Amino acid sequence: MPSPRRTKALLVALMSVLGLTLFLTYYTSSSQSPYMRTLRSVTSPGGRLSSSSEPVVPALPAAVYPEARAEIFTLLEANAVVVFSKSYCPYSKKAKALLLDKYSIVPAPYVVELDLRDNGAQLQAELEVVTGRGTVPNVLVNGKSIGGGDDVEQLDTDGTLKGTLLRLGGERITQVSLQSQAQ
Repeated sequence: MPSPRRTKALLVALMSVLGLTLFLTYYTSSSQSPYMRTLRSVTSPGGRLSSSSEPVVPALPAAVYPEARAEIFTLLEANAVVVFSKSYCPYSKKAKALLLDKYSIVPAPYVVELDLRDNGAQLQAELEVVTGRGTVPNVLVNGKSIGGGDDVEQLDTDGTLKGTLLRLGGERITQVSLQSQAQ
C-alpha cells in the first residue's frame, strides 16, 4: 500500500494535470477564441520574441484561485489593453497617465484597480503565475505583459510605445496617437 505522502503527491499531480487539461480544452476549443488570438507573441526558449502567427497556449500551473484566473482571461478577451493597477501606486499613476492621458488608444485601455476589488489579492497572485510579473502596474497588450510604469515610460522615451502597442495589439488596436494629434 502506498504511503500517505506518496498518495498525496499523486493526487496533487493528478489534479494539476486535470486542471491544465480543462484550461486547455476550454481555451483551445475554438481557433477563433479571442483569447487564442491574444497569444500571438510569446518568448521562445532562446529568449527572443516569436513572430509566429500560430496561436500558442502557455503551459500554466494549476490555478490557486480559479475564479480569479478565469476573470483575468475574460478581461483579456474583452480588452486589447488591460492595466492592472493600484489606485495609490505612483508607478501605476505613471503608466495610466501615459496610456490614458498622453496617448489616445482605440479602444481605450481598461484599468483594473486591484486595491479597490474584493478579489484584488487573488487577481494579483494569478497575474504573477500567468504573466511572470507580480507587481503593479502590469500592462498587458493582447495578453502579453509589456511591464510596469518604468517600462512603459521607457518605451515612450525611446519612441517605441506606439509601435509596441500597434504590433502587439494586431487588429484589436485600431489607433494609437498622441492626445494633441488625436483632436
